[in-house]
Amino acid sequence: MKPTIGFLMMVGLMVGIVGCGDDNNPVKSDEDLLVGTWSFEDGSLATFSSDGTLIRSEEGLEIAGTWSLTGDKLTITYSENDFRELVKEMLAAEVDLSELSDAQIEELLDEVMAEDPPGMVFVVTINSITDTELITTDEDDERDVATRQN
Repeated sequence: MKPTIGFLMMVGLMVGIVGCGDDNNPVKSDEDLLVGTWSFEDGSLATFSSDGTLIRSEEGLEIAGTWSLTGDKLTITYSENDFRELVKEMLAAEVDLSELSDAQIEELLDEVMAEDPPGMVFVVTINSITDTELITTDEDDERDVATRQN
Protein backbone atom coordinates (compact mmCIF):
# COMPACT_ATOMS: atom_id res chain seq x y z
CA MET A 1 0.00 0.00 0.00
CA LYS A 2 2.85 2.38 0.85
CA PRO A 3 4.47 2.05 -2.61
CA THR A 4 1.10 2.86 -4.24
CA ILE A 5 0.61 5.99 -2.10
CA GLY A 6 4.19 7.07 -2.86
CA PHE A 7 3.63 6.51 -6.58
CA LEU A 8 0.37 8.53 -6.53
CA MET A 9 2.08 11.37 -4.67
CA MET A 10 4.90 11.39 -7.23
CA VAL A 11 2.39 11.48 -10.13
CA GLY A 12 0.52 14.34 -8.42
CA LEU A 13 3.76 16.27 -7.98
CA MET A 14 4.68 15.77 -11.65
CA VAL A 15 1.23 16.88 -12.82
CA GLY A 16 1.54 19.99 -10.67
CA ILE A 17 4.96 20.86 -12.05
CA VAL A 18 3.99 20.24 -15.68
CA GLY A 19 0.74 22.17 -15.20
CA CYS A 20 2.72 25.27 -14.13
CA GLY A 21 4.61 25.42 -17.42
CA ASP A 22 4.23 28.11 -20.08
CA ASP A 23 0.83 28.28 -21.72
CA ASN A 24 0.87 28.62 -25.51
CA ASN A 25 -2.62 30.15 -25.40
CA PRO A 26 -2.81 32.38 -22.35
CA VAL A 27 -6.18 33.80 -21.41
CA LYS A 28 -6.35 37.46 -22.40
CA SER A 29 -7.37 39.95 -19.75
CA ASP A 30 -10.11 42.48 -20.50
CA GLU A 31 -7.37 45.14 -20.74
CA ASP A 32 -5.53 43.09 -23.38
CA LEU A 33 -8.77 42.54 -25.27
CA LEU A 34 -9.60 46.26 -25.17
CA VAL A 35 -6.33 47.34 -26.83
CA GLY A 36 -6.95 48.06 -30.50
CA THR A 37 -9.35 50.02 -32.67
CA TRP A 38 -13.09 49.67 -32.19
CA SER A 39 -15.87 50.87 -34.49
CA PHE A 40 -19.07 51.92 -32.72
CA GLU A 41 -22.61 51.82 -34.09
CA ASP A 42 -22.69 55.64 -34.37
CA GLY A 43 -19.74 55.55 -36.79
CA SER A 44 -17.13 56.76 -34.30
CA LEU A 45 -13.83 55.00 -33.72
CA ALA A 46 -11.85 54.54 -30.52
CA THR A 47 -8.27 53.35 -30.49
CA PHE A 48 -7.11 52.07 -27.09
CA SER A 49 -3.34 51.75 -26.65
CA SER A 50 -1.64 49.49 -24.12
CA ASP A 51 -0.05 52.53 -22.45
CA GLY A 52 -3.49 53.76 -21.29
CA THR A 53 -3.98 56.39 -23.98
CA LEU A 54 -6.77 56.56 -26.50
CA ILE A 55 -7.84 58.45 -29.60
CA ARG A 56 -11.55 58.91 -30.24
CA SER A 57 -12.58 60.07 -33.72
CA GLU A 58 -15.85 60.90 -35.35
CA GLU A 59 -16.62 62.67 -38.62
CA GLY A 60 -13.02 63.81 -39.08
CA LEU A 61 -12.65 65.17 -35.54
CA GLU A 62 -10.29 63.59 -33.03
CA ILE A 63 -9.67 63.86 -29.32
CA ALA A 64 -6.91 62.24 -27.29
CA GLY A 65 -7.48 60.96 -23.78
CA THR A 66 -6.58 58.30 -21.29
CA TRP A 67 -8.33 55.14 -20.16
CA SER A 68 -8.24 52.75 -17.25
CA LEU A 69 -10.14 49.59 -16.42
CA THR A 70 -11.07 48.51 -12.91
CA GLY A 71 -13.17 45.38 -12.86
CA ASP A 72 -15.86 46.01 -15.45
CA LYS A 73 -15.70 49.84 -15.16
CA LEU A 74 -13.96 51.58 -18.07
CA THR A 75 -12.99 55.15 -17.21
CA ILE A 76 -12.17 57.54 -20.07
CA THR A 77 -10.70 60.93 -19.28
CA TYR A 78 -10.15 63.91 -21.59
CA SER A 79 -8.36 67.09 -20.65
CA GLU A 80 -10.75 70.01 -20.33
CA ASN A 81 -8.79 72.03 -22.92
CA ASP A 82 -8.81 69.21 -25.48
CA PHE A 83 -12.50 68.58 -24.89
CA ARG A 84 -13.24 72.30 -25.19
CA GLU A 85 -11.37 72.47 -28.51
CA LEU A 86 -13.32 69.47 -29.81
CA VAL A 87 -16.60 71.12 -28.84
CA LYS A 88 -15.47 74.30 -30.59
CA GLU A 89 -14.67 72.33 -33.76
CA MET A 90 -18.07 70.64 -33.58
CA LEU A 91 -19.80 74.00 -33.16
CA ALA A 92 -17.85 75.42 -36.09
CA ALA A 93 -19.21 72.61 -38.27
CA GLU A 94 -22.77 73.67 -37.38
CA VAL A 95 -22.51 77.44 -36.81
CA ASP A 96 -20.52 80.14 -38.59
CA LEU A 97 -18.35 81.20 -35.65
CA SER A 98 -16.95 84.14 -37.61
CA GLU A 99 -20.27 85.91 -37.05
CA LEU A 100 -19.86 85.64 -33.26
CA SER A 101 -17.60 87.64 -30.99
CA ASP A 102 -14.97 85.83 -28.91
CA ALA A 103 -17.11 86.48 -25.81
CA GLN A 104 -20.16 84.90 -27.49
CA ILE A 105 -18.12 81.86 -28.54
CA GLU A 106 -16.80 81.46 -24.99
CA GLU A 107 -20.31 81.78 -23.57
CA LEU A 108 -21.59 79.14 -25.99
CA LEU A 109 -18.69 76.83 -25.10
CA ASP A 110 -19.32 77.35 -21.39
CA GLU A 111 -22.98 76.35 -21.85
CA VAL A 112 -22.07 73.18 -23.72
CA MET A 113 -19.27 72.30 -21.29
CA ALA A 114 -21.61 72.71 -18.31
CA GLU A 115 -23.69 69.82 -19.63
CA ASP A 116 -20.78 67.36 -19.47
CA PRO A 117 -19.33 65.66 -16.41
CA PRO A 118 -16.77 67.64 -14.43
CA GLY A 119 -13.20 66.89 -15.39
CA MET A 120 -14.38 65.31 -18.64
CA VAL A 121 -14.45 61.85 -17.07
CA PHE A 122 -16.77 59.24 -18.53
CA VAL A 123 -17.38 55.84 -16.94
CA VAL A 124 -19.02 52.94 -18.77
CA THR A 125 -19.62 49.36 -17.75
CA ILE A 126 -18.19 46.65 -19.98
CA ASN A 127 -20.96 44.09 -20.26
CA SER A 128 -18.91 41.78 -22.46
CA ILE A 129 -15.73 41.84 -24.46
CA THR A 130 -14.29 39.31 -26.90
CA ASP A 131 -11.63 39.45 -29.61
CA THR A 132 -14.24 40.91 -31.99
CA GLU A 133 -17.03 42.59 -29.98
CA LEU A 134 -17.29 45.12 -27.15
CA ILE A 135 -20.61 45.81 -25.43
CA THR A 136 -20.87 48.65 -22.93
CA THR A 137 -23.56 50.43 -20.94
CA ASP A 138 -23.28 54.06 -19.84
CA GLU A 139 -24.61 55.70 -16.67
CA ASP A 140 -27.99 56.21 -18.41
CA ASP A 141 -28.20 52.46 -19.18
CA GLU A 142 -27.70 53.14 -22.90
CA ARG A 143 -26.08 50.16 -24.57
CA ASP A 144 -23.30 50.54 -27.14
CA VAL A 145 -21.89 47.81 -29.36
CA ALA A 146 -18.51 48.05 -31.06
CA THR A 147 -16.62 45.73 -33.39
CA ARG A 148 -12.84 45.39 -33.57
CA GLN A 149 -11.22 46.97 -36.61
CA ASN A 150 -7.73 45.51 -36.19
